[in-house]
Formats: sequence, C-alpha cells, structure tokens
Amino acid sequence: MNLSNVRKQITLLQQQRQQLELKLIRIRSAMVKGSVVRVYKPCTKEECIRCETGLKHGPYLYLNVQIGGRPTQRYIGKKSDGPIVKRARTYMSYQDILAQVRKITRQMDSLFNLYRDQLTITPAFTTHQRPKTNDKDRID
Repeated sequence: MNLSNVRKQITLLQQQRQQLELKLIRIRSAMVKGSVVRVYKPCTKEECIRCETGLKHGPYLYLNVQIGGRPTQRYIGKKSDGPIVKRARTYMSYQDILAQVRKITRQMDSLFNLYRDQLTITPAFTTHQRPKTNDKDRID
C-alpha cells in the first residue's frame, strides 16, 4: 500500500471513529451495568400441569450484575419495557459502540506504523564505517 492510500485509509477511519464518539457523547440517559436475561422456572405447586409436562413458567426477567465482585441475578419483573431493561440496553449499546471505537483505533495504529515504516530509511554505512558529521550536525 502506498503512502497516499495509507493516508486515505487513516482519514476514513478517523471519520468513522468521530461519528461513533459523537454517538457515545449523545447518550444522556441513565445506564445500568448489567445484562437482562429471560428465565423460565418451574413453580412450587404440586399439581401444576404445565410443570408436569416439562414446560416451565415465564419468561421472568432478571438482571445479571456484579455485587461485591460476585455475579448475582436480580428479579426485575415480566415487563420487557421497564426502566431497568431500558437502562441495561442503553449500557449494552454504549459498550458495543465503545468496542467499535477501540477496533478502529487499533486499525489506525497499524496504519500509522505502516506509514512510519514506509517513511523510515536505513543509513547506508556499515558497522566499520563511521558516518561523516560536521560539528553543527552533531547531536549531543
């Protein structure tokens, strides 16, 4: 890839990253750090026909969170449009966008390294020769 193409790729990635960063900044609603899961459970009734046939009750919504460093499930109800569910979805969306930003940053880093390597030259002297320098060219 020539230098012009590398610069174009970097520019495109910068634009994509900027758009994603704006999306992150525009998220203004509260978030809940966790994921919502649907759980089906048997009931405690002895004569439940549903449970006797192997079917379970639900779905019941739970929030998987870490409390005190330990994973925990908290019951949040049956409504899939409740505030906790919305806040958990916002958190997941935020995390997805952030992952995209990080991926683009890694791609840009690789391109900048490629760009640097294409601009870097190796001096044309051997180990037995010393480069000729003037006093004004000397680096102290």
